[in-house]
Amino acid sequence: MSFNDWIVEPNEALDLTYFINAISDDTFYHQHYQDVRVHWLDVFGRNGQQLIRQSRERIPMSALSILWYHFNLRHLEDIIRFLDHHEVEKLQFSDRFKLDSIVSIKTLFSSIDIIRECFDMLRAHGVHTRWRENIRPHIVSVTEQYTDILSKLYPLESIQSLVSQFLGSAPYSSYSIYMCTYIKPITVQLSKNAMATHQGPPGYMPLPNHIVNMCIHESLHGFNGSDEAQEEQKKLCEWSPAFNSKYQELLTKWQSGPEEFFVVGAEAYLSELLGHRTYEQCIQFLNLQNGGMSLSKEIYERLRATRPETNAGWKGYGSWLVHALKNREIAYK
Repeated sequence: MSFNDWIVEPNEALDLTYFINAISDDTFYHQHYQDVRVHWLDVFGRNGQQLIRQSRERIPMSALSILWYHFNLRHLEDIIRFLDHHEVEKLQFSDRFKLDSIVSIKTLFSSIDIIRECFDMLRAHGVHTRWRENIRPHIVSVTEQYTDILSKLYPLESIQSLVSQFLGSAPYSSYSIYMCTYIKPITVQLSKNAMATHQGPPGYMPLPNHIVNMCIHESLHGFNGSDEAQEEQKKLCEWSPAFNSKYQELLTKWQSGPEEFFVVGAEAYLSELLGHRTYEQCIQFLNLQNGGMSLSKEIYERLRATRPETNAGWKGYGSWLVHALKNREIAYK
């Protein structure tokens, strides 16, 4: 694997985990999969519906998908094998630490029987067989095209170099994109150099630069200094009811995390530096994303006006952001 490798591929374990969201009673997800939901809930019956609800109440499916990624689970059978008390107990200390950093071991053990029963139900009714026969071939066709296009038009090395320099961290050696059918309307950061996203409906492919911008977005999550920046954001919520209302809407209506304003502003800035968006397109993006993200736009405009990453002694985006928030150099309008 070389530095400039884009890896674009399907993943059954991830997709079938998001499938549980797609057929759940959560309208944020199932509104995109009405026909799928009607069919499979009829197959699973009332007990199956209850099992799906209980599983999602115990552990978010996005958290489980991150867990599967870190332990390199590829298929439904891998998940079921992993969800065995004895298998988890046999994990080495370093692996148990990795697990506990994603989903607490205590939470996993208290939920493991229900979660496993849910995935056993998918296997018993052949959901994985349908996925392999009807869905995987389409995703493979899309991913093969993307691998070729991204490698030719968007050299990963230059993108990773810019992002890592902006964050003040070391670059990663590759980037993995897992195309999934049942993930709408979210994209999930699996690690700093991997994400899961939707491959688009049959006959349509999302624009490659849109996919690349999403990769940049996901790479920014978890930036150094995020916790301190979030503390400043809480203070902003306290003295600005208007911002607090917008922030709560971001968390509830759009089901985003507390970093989203920070990440979206930085994404817009980097996408312009890379030539993926014009200034006008960045403004349009910031005005439309999640119903409009004014704080993100203020961050973007401040970055654009000052180009702070070009200054000597640059310590990374997080350090700059915390300083700017504390000193009211960035204000909510």
